[in-house]
Amino acid sequence: MLGPAALRGVEIVAPQPGTPLRQTILDDLRAAEPTATTMKEKKQKVVFEKVVVRVVGEWAWVSAEPRTADNKWHSESLTGLMHHLRGHWRVVQYVGDEVSSSDHPQTAYQAWRADLLKKNPECPPELVPVRG
Repeated sequence: MLGPAALRGVEIVAPQPGTPLRQTILDDLRAAEPTATTMKEKKQKVVFEKVVVRVVGEWAWVSAEPRTADNKWHSESLTGLMHHLRGHWRVVQYVGDEVSSSDHPQTAYQAWRADLLKKNPECPPELVPVRG
């Protein structure tokens, strides 16, 4: 059975661990804030756990839990939209604390998602999960 994305001709790719696409996206996520600052402060590489990467063309939806290589520092999940531009995957926007700290997180996520897609009309809506 085909989902709505497939029916519209949108192919969502989930690059597997070890693939060049997934590695490039995670390397560029590692180079972005706040991860880049954490690596400088902790003086070690940040690795990601519980990674989800979904890609449609030049857009990627990423969710990953950062931690230091020595496992002494952990952070909440970085979840958001990335866009491939000029040879690099750049973070467009993370799901912010205003969503998780809301009295109604699902409603807050829906508003965040609608605003994200309005600001980025080229992004296929099927890429950004409907539920936060």
